[in-house]
Amino acid sequence: MTSFVPRGQSFLQPRLEAALLRAGSTHDWVRDVVPRLCDGRAQWHGTQDGRGAIVTELLDYPNYRVVNYWLAAGELAACRSLVPGIEAWARGEGCVRAIGLGRPGFRRILGDDVDVVGLAFSKSLVP
Repeated sequence: MTSFVPRGQSFLQPRLEAALLRAGSTHDWVRDVVPRLCDGRAQWHGTQDGRGAIVTELLDYPNYRVVNYWLAAGELAACRSLVPGIEAWARGEGCVRAIGLGRPGFRRILGDDVDVVGLAFSKSLVP
């Protein structure tokens, strides 16, 4: 179980792995992401032409369920084209909110209907 990338989208796997590194290496593609995709804890959303993909996960909080935009790779326009379908699917799964964590520059491409609700930070505790 070393890959979950659908046929025709294999060029996205290294990009998704790079996204994991940029996010602080909290997860490993083979050890963590692929098993979640295989057992349904994470979901693959890819464009038909293979130009973009988003990996999501559903998170249950005490007061509601959310869809978390966990990983994205490929062309920006292709990834953005996936959002309406992901949101419709997530509503069908009982989600009332979508969340995600990204680089500061993402703010200018997310659109006006997105609220910035906090500050993400990372600090090494290893000397």
